Amino acid sequence: MVKEIPRGAISHLEYYDGREVVLDNSGLEKIVDFFGTPLQEEDRDAVVEIFKYANGTPVEFYSNAEDGEIRIKNGRVIYFYLNNTGLSCIPDSFGNLTELRELYVHNNQLSQLPDNFVNLKKLENLFIHNNQLSQLSDNFGDLISLEDLYMGDNGIFKLPSNFRNLVNLKNFYAENNNFDSESMGILYEMGGSSFGEIDLKW
Repeated sequence: MVKEIPRGAISHLEYYDGREVVLDNSGLEKIVDFFGTPLQEEDRDAVVEIFKYANGTPVEFYSNAEDGEIRIKNGRVIYFYLNNTGLSCIPDSFGNLTELRELYVHNNQLSQLPDNFVNLKKLENLFIHNNQLSQLSDNFGDLISLEDLYMGDNGIFKLPSNFRNLVNLKNFYAENNNFDSESMGILYEMGGSSFGEIDLKW
């Protein structure tokens, strides 16, 4: 059973493209980034746990690199790419990834996001389109750093009132949802002043 991904292995992955590390069901206890900094325990637990809800697709694991499906900086996960992995659930532990900047979980089977998802206050890019979401948490608007939000092709019918707090949004796509009249009012109100690019077609 693999207990640790050592510094040398991460370095190898960074400089030799195409290598893969399968993290699901590995019993992984320690991951270190290229500079030898251990991945913090709460981040490690979140990384390992989320693969219980995916289809076991191998993941490329990089540190401080321009490419790769998981990227680490200073012992924290800053980028997570899980597109089209059959992901059915995001566990509560994912809310511990408080340094996460980019998350790509589109083209999956997600029906909800955990309540503590809003702990990801530094999240800038969120791609959740083409899932099975019907609503967002009441405090979704607390993700105040969001700049790019793609949430089309879900069937979301109601947005929380504090969605208006997402004043940093630049690009927003929400086509093919089922928004009620109140939610549409929120979006049109925001679209008039906040978005650089908006798509609400359905």
